[in-house]
Amino acid sequence: MLAAAVAGGAALAAAFAGWLRPGAAVAAAMIGWAHLAGVGWAGGALLATLVISGSALTRYLDPDGRSAARRGAGQVLANGGVAAVGALLIPRWPDIGWPILLGALATAQADTWSTEIGRLSPSQPRDLLTQRPVPAGTSGGVTARGTIGGAVGALVIGLVALITGVPPGGAAAAVMAGVAGMLADSALGGSLQTRYLCSVCQQPTEASQHCAQPTRRVSGFPGLGNSAVNAVSTACGSAVAWLAWGWWCC
Repeated sequence: MLAAAVAGGAALAAAFAGWLRPGAAVAAAMIGWAHLAGVGWAGGALLATLVISGSALTRYLDPDGRSAARRGAGQVLANGGVAAVGALLIPRWPDIGWPILLGALATAQADTWSTEIGRLSPSQPRDLLTQRPVPAGTSGGVTARGTIGGAVGALVIGLVALITGVPPGGAAAAVMAGVAGMLADSALGGSLQTRYLCSVCQQPTEASQHCAQPTRRVSGFPGLGNSAVNAVSTACGSAVAWLAWGWWCC
């Protein structure tokens, strides 16, 4: 009950702050409850690191609000759902739950930091798989600055995990998993994610509507949007963390 109250209050505050839409606030409350109920204050600290640092970074690097749109329920579940499952597994199966939790959170943090810091890159992004130049904001596009920023974000999760009592090998596994999950996100975004073209401004977009008009799908699998790619990449990060956890912590 205490976990539900704290998670619900935090989600409500995020909604009033303009960070979350109403449906996303409900999803965030559920994810927050899972972290607090499963892991206690350590889970809350790790989740808070992801949410607060990501939101603060977005608003600091984008003060005009161009990229600070409120997150929807799908985005929240995609970034935090796998970690929530890990948190609930920890009380009974800690050697399974911890790497799932840390790998997913580190991946989400690395992806967020790489996106926001990559916006400041003076060089044009390149597709991770083909290394061809792509327009800024294109799914799968990476820059050196954004990649380094994402690695630093994963390192922050690893440091917080270390402070909360995770073994050094587990914290290192989280950092490695975050970087791997971030790269998986870029690879999937550049190859399988659905891409659209706006019929009005002729700009590529990830949305099915742009400039108040329906867009045209030009590549990728139907239905495999950004949220689905995020969910798959956090699962990839969890898998990498689980493998590294078994090697370094057992």
